[in-house]
Formats: sequence, structure tokens, C-alpha cells
Amino acid sequence: MERKKVLIYGFGEAGKQILRDSRNRFDVVGFLDDDPSLHGREFRGVRVLGGEPDIDRVIRQYGVDVVIIAMPSAPLSRIRQIEKRLIRAGVRDIRILPARFVGDERVYLRQVVELDPVELIEEEDFNVDMEELRGFFRGRSVLVTGGAGFIGSRIVRHLMDLDVGEVISLDIDETRLFEQREEFPSVKVFLGDITSRFDLEQVFSKYDIDMVFHAAAYKHVPLLEDFPWKAVEVNIYGTRNVVEIARSSGVDKLVFISTDKAVNPAGIMGMSKRVAEEVVRRAGYISVRFVNVIGSRGSVVPLFMRQIERGRKITLTHEEASRYFMDVNKAVYLIFQSALLGRGGEIFFLKPSRPVRIKDLAERLIRLYGYEPYRDVDIEVIGLRKGEKLVEEVFEDNGDLLHTEHPMIYAYRELDGVDEVLEKIKRIYGVAVEI
Repeated sequence: MERKKVLIYGFGEAGKQILRDSRNRFDVVGFLDDDPSLHGREFRGVRVLGGEPDIDRVIRQYGVDVVIIAMPSAPLSRIRQIEKRLIRAGVRDIRILPARFVGDERVYLRQVVELDPVELIEEEDFNVDMEELRGFFRGRSVLVTGGAGFIGSRIVRHLMDLDVGEVISLDIDETRLFEQREEFPSVKVFLGDITSRFDLEQVFSKYDIDMVFHAAAYKHVPLLEDFPWKAVEVNIYGTRNVVEIARSSGVDKLVFISTDKAVNPAGIMGMSKRVAEEVVRRAGYISVRFVNVIGSRGSVVPLFMRQIERGRKITLTHEEASRYFMDVNKAVYLIFQSALLGRGGEIFFLKPSRPVRIKDLAERLIRLYGYEPYRDVDIEVIGLRKGEKLVEEVFEDNGDLLHTEHPMIYAYRELDGVDEVLEKIKRIYGVAVEI
């Protein structure tokens, strides 16, 4: 039987021991090592062929089948970086020593690498003036509703870099709120529900709040189709509570985190967000529409990752379904920029990159795991679910589109069609909404 060609990453004692123990089982073609001073050295006739930048060349040149990473003193973050490079170079069989990681068993990317979903999309570069933002936020007391959620927690995290006076994170999830306080002791956490006016009155009376980022919402499209009244209760009436109490408390800046699903909405989630935008506009505050945030809870990427990790096939709603995606950190800074630009009543939206076909995204993700689509992991088309669109929309044609000072931020001063949305909510879901 032909022996597998093995590359050892790490020219220390662990790597040399592997060579001693493996010569009768493997054909060790060489070493790689991070230390340039070791490049070109040999041990038992096997040479150090380079470092991380040489991975692609060495893999191709020597036809490597297996890579063994032998770096006992390296932090796990460094091992993860090497893993990613090896996967991109086409290595399917990666093993990690010493035994305190996973022993000498086969290790797949999912077991040792924290995937960065941003790698799945092509993002455009963007610019924000950090000094201008710091000047805008400096000394302000900022409330973030839904502050322990995926988007809200990123808002909280980045506000800490902008010289704010204090950040108050309000959320209904006590576990995530507790974890947030452990991570950021200076953040004031507040356990509360935006559908409770009492809770909101308590937080606004306890803190002298200058500004609000309202991110608390229900957002899972198919689930809300089964519970449409909850979308109305939280996304519309919860928003109305926040807006009314903020206004009565003298808050001059409120930014509502909306969604591109509010554009010609097809389901109750998008409809509820569209109505909430109107509630915010009438109060003289602003909304910012997100596209899909790559990697957020409830988005397709974590779902696909769970399916792959559990050895299941990926389920796809439609062969041609596509979505716009954006990195959450980029989105948060563009939201901050929108807050700076807003004068009151605008609906801002962030220019996304090109739409991504979900099928292409699934295939890309499978390959990042070191598998081959349709051979190792199948993709099954199950059909669009209730409330979902085949292709998401970004622009609307029933309002005046405004360019702003930032090339990636656009705005509507006013949009029509809210009455039609309210009528659809009543007709389709049997829920009468008053705003």
C-alpha cells in the first residue's frame, strides 16, 4: 500500500518526535516552521521547507496528503490560523498534537477552528471618521435596547471605543446580560422588557439618557409567521413604548435598527418592522435598515454550520434564493455614522455588497470545513418558507431617495405604503394594529 505523504508543521522536539515515530508509517516530505531562522535546516534528512507563506507551494509541490501540527507551546489562536490556511490549500486530513488538544486522532476544521463567516462574502472597504464619531458620542449616556443580543451587543462593544459617558444595556435575556456584565464591568446592565412601560420608565428614571439605539426585536421570519401577534406586540408596540418614553424623557437622538425585509414586506416580521419605522419617523427619530448580518443568530450561516457539524445535509429553500450580507462590525459603524448624519425622520439604509446566492454560500462553507459539496455533504432544496422572498430588495420606488455625505449610506425622508401594510396585517394575520 502506498504510504501517505505527510508534512509536519513545527520543527521543535514534538515535530522531531513525530518524525522518529512515523517513518515506517508515513512518508514525511518535510517540515514547516514559523521561525525563519530554521528554514533550510534538516533533521534525519528531512528539511524545513518554509513557513506559513509557503503552505500552498509545498502542498502542491510535494502532493501532501496529511499535515500534522506539532506546536505544543503555540496558542490555540495560532493553530487556528494555520488550520485555515491548510484548508484553503486543499488539505483534508489535518491532525494536531500534542494529546492535550485532541491526541493523534483525525481532526476536522470544525473541531479546532472558529470559522469567521465574513470569509464567505466579498465586502467592500469602507471609511468612517473615528475622531468625528468620538466627538459626537463623547460624554453621552447611551441606552441600547436588546443590548445583549447579537447586534445590540456589538453596538455596546463598539460604543466603548467612542469615549461615551456611560452605556446602559437593556435586555430580557438575563443569562446573556449577566455574561455581558462579566465581560464589560463598566456597562450598566438593566433586566427589562420593552413591552413593559414600567420597565422602560424605570430605566429612563434611573439614568439620564441622552441617546437610544433600539435593537430589541423579534426577527425569525418563519417562527413569527406562526406567532404574528408577538411580532406586533414586540416590534410595533414595544417600539412605540421606547419611542414615547424616550420622547417624554427629552431624548434627542433615537436610532431604530430596522431591516431590508421592511422593503415591500412579504411576511409579518418585515411588515412589523415597516410599521415600527413609521412610529419612529412620526416621533422625529431615525431608522437604519440592516441587510442580513453574516453569522448572526438565526441567519443561514450558523444553521448551515450546525447541519454540517451534526453530519447532516444542508437544507436550502431555493436554488436561486439570494440575500445581501454585511459584516456586523461594518454595519455598526455605519449605524453610528447614520446617527451623526440624521436630522430626524429619515429612514437610512446601508449600501450592501453584491447579493450572494445562498447555494453558492453553502458550497463555499462546506469547502471551508474541508469537505466537498454533494460528495461529503449533500444540499437539499426544500422550498421557500412562509414569509420569505426569493430575492431580497434594498430600494423602494415609493419615496424620494437621498444621497448622504457618506457613499455607503442612503436615506428616505418619507415613504408611502404604511396604510397598505396595516391592512395586510389585519387581512392576512387577523391582527388590527393602531399606531
